[in-house]
Amino acid sequence: MTLIISATNRLNSNTLKVAKYYQKILKAKGTEASVLSLTDLPENLIVSDLYGKRSADFQNIQQLVSAADKFLFVIPEYNGSFPGVLKVFMDACDFPQSFYGKKLH
Repeated sequence: MTLIISATNRLNSNTLKVAKYYQKILKAKGTEASVLSLTDLPENLIVSDLYGKRSADFQNIQQLVSAADKFLFVIPEYNGSFPGVLKVFMDACDFPQSFYGKKLH
């Protein structure tokens, strides 16, 4: 399964629209694809899910990440870089099994 990550927590973002468009294209080609919007992250992520902690809210997200074979990141440019919430999300995921050895697009 390909997991498409909309890498911003901005509500109603164009990034999410693009991620959903990619999902539609992949499904039309017969590829299973899910979208994860970083708007779905727990509000208290930096307290509840970093440094070995795991909340029930994030566990569902972690299961999606763990089940993915491939990732497609849709990342907006913020101030010449990427959104900080993407780094926090990646730090909250189990390491190294979440991303190690999986394909990135």
